[in-house]
Amino acid sequence: MTGREVACVHRSRRVAFTEDGQELPIIRLSDSFGDECDDIDDAVTCVAGPDRDGKWLCIDFRCFDKAPVH
Repeated sequence: MTGREVACVHRSRRVAFTEDGQELPIIRLSDSFGDECDDIDDAVTCVAGPDRDGKWLCIDFRCFDKAPVH
């Protein structure tokens, strides 16, 4: 574990932002059955990265609250 914490996810841009300021592309989306999906609205988890250390992050969207982007 790298100790990286995901601060927020911009779903429409398909990027995750870490608390240490990294912007990581989301490269794989999975639905509630664990199957790969293309629609970000159907996804419940994703994989983002790699970070500057070459690590990949698994993100569970259910751990985040949705908020409008202004």
